Amino acid sequence: MKRQLNAMSLKQLEAHYELVKGMLESRKLEERKTAAANEARVAAKKYGFNLSELVNVPIQESKKRDRKARKTVGKVPFKYQNPNDKEQKWAGRGRSPKWVVEYIDGGGALTDLLIQTDENNEQSLPLEL
Repeated sequence: MKRQLNAMSLKQLEAHYELVKGMLESRKLEERKTAAANEARVAAKKYGFNLSELVNVPIQESKKRDRKARKTVGKVPFKYQNPNDKEQKWAGRGRSPKWVVEYIDGGGALTDLLIQTDENNEQSLPLEL
């Protein structure tokens, strides 16, 4: 593996770094979810319940927390675009689309897919459905 990495160009290494970084974040999130679920099972068992028995039980939360949950997240501009299909764009968050993975596996670099901004320095925003 080390030989393969040493043979890659800087662009290829950067592209793989972005993919590995995303995979690490996903796995860490899954591990946290698993740990939380295990702790919830233990707590439910402590009180004589099965976790599935408690799933539909309403939880009383404070109004402050409820307002926080309603807060909407702003839109993120697209960062990458498929060179073969200009309609396919990606903001660079979450799981990489298939066309990005295929492009990088084919020897391309993630930086090659960056969207060029226009003279007003505006980027495309995700479309509302």
